[in-house]
Amino acid sequence: MVYILFSLACLLVVVAVIDIKHGIIPDKITIPLMITGLVCSLLFPGLHKTGAVWKSVLYSLLGMVTGGGVLLLFGLLGDWLFKDETLGGGDIKLLAAIGTFLGCKLILLVLFLSSLIGIVLGLYLLIWRKRRIIPFGPSIAIASVIAMLCGKEIIEWYLSFY
Repeated sequence: MVYILFSLACLLVVVAVIDIKHGIIPDKITIPLMITGLVCSLLFPGLHKTGAVWKSVLYSLLGMVTGGGVLLLFGLLGDWLFKDETLGGGDIKLLAAIGTFLGCKLILLVLFLSSLIGIVLGLYLLIWRKRRIIPFGPSIAIASVIAMLCGKEIIEWYLSFY
């Protein structure tokens, strides 16, 4: 499982650099990544900490739908509010693809962390670099790596308050 997540982290670095340099996240990366996540959950149920293959595939599908679906809703809401494109389709597909590897719980953490990181990065780029277009891919990549490394501990820490 470590090799799978390490490979995902390496690919996320590539995606972040492409998004920074070109402002896109190519479908040639996100679509195969989604399929790979689903296949990995089928072949390696331990990826989602379960021994049952059907549970692993279900967690993978839920992660994909949750990650992509929530970001799609935010994008549609932002487009409606600001009358302009607020999120690219690549960001949505990237989060859906990551969801296939991380599952529903961790993809929610990625959504939260990437939003916080995106705010900080966005303010820096907007105020000091005077950029109007802010890539969200790097924020998603950083948040995903954080979730892979210590997501379970972050969730347990948060839940300890309740």
